[in-house]
Amino acid sequence: MMMPHLSEDLVEEILSRVPAISLKRLRYTCKQWNALFNDQRFSKKHRDKAPKTYLGLTLKDFRIYSMSSNLHGLLHNNNIDLLMEFKGKLSSLNDLNDFEISQIYPCDGLILCSTKRNTRLVVWNPCTGQTRWIKRRNRRMCDTFAFGYDNSKSSCLNNYKILRVCEKIKGQQFEYEIFEFSSNSWRVLDVNPNCIIEGRSVSVKGNSYWFATITKTHYFIRRFDFSSETFQKLPLPFHIFDYNDSTALSAFREEQLSVRFDTSEF
Repeated sequence: MMMPHLSEDLVEEILSRVPAISLKRLRYTCKQWNALFNDQRFSKKHRDKAPKTYLGLTLKDFRIYSMSSNLHGLLHNNNIDLLMEFKGKLSSLNDLNDFEISQIYPCDGLILCSTKRNTRLVVWNPCTGQTRWIKRRNRRMCDTFAFGYDNSKSSCLNNYKILRVCEKIKGQQFEYEIFEFSSNSWRVLDVNPNCIIEGRSVSVKGNSYWFATITKTHYFIRRFDFSSETFQKLPLPFHIFDYNDSTALSAFREEQLSVRFDTSEF
């Protein structure tokens, strides 16, 4: 129940500054707060104003573990302790304890999880513990995924989409499907990136990015736009001669794409 002497706008302003991990406990305080936390407008406001706590996820023995560090000082150019605290297995994944997670794909606070041998897919909110299981229409061992959302519509959970990529013949024959939350169904996607995609996808502002190549001597970034459902080619800021373990894409502050490349071997 809302406090009678506080306006709804003021309560929302206060809650928008509460650390994300604490919102899970507050969700069940009242129906109004639960509805507020499900509002994408509040989610964006909370992301802008709440303390910036880094929640790192890692896979170990097919289970998801977390590490966290407070980045509030870093964002304000202050000295902070960058030591990450190992939190252990995530308790909010209780309904996944019987499944072995092989891959994770983060996007805007949600995480797409693929179980071992790609048998099942589930979208998980680590702050609230909510999950949504995705029914599979086709399944192959070679399946990889990208997780994003349609930026052309008003923001809501139903705008999220999942891209399934299966490389049936290396660099030659691909199979694409897309799952829409709004229709709760898969459909075949008639696209061809005309390249070899390397590594796993990285999501930034609803779109997915990979390293890609055509000749193995010229690398670039391939973007999948979930709004237009098309692939686009982006140049790298420097020339990459070879793709290896030291080459990586990552999301910086959830707003920019970061490229890492170790040139020490050249």
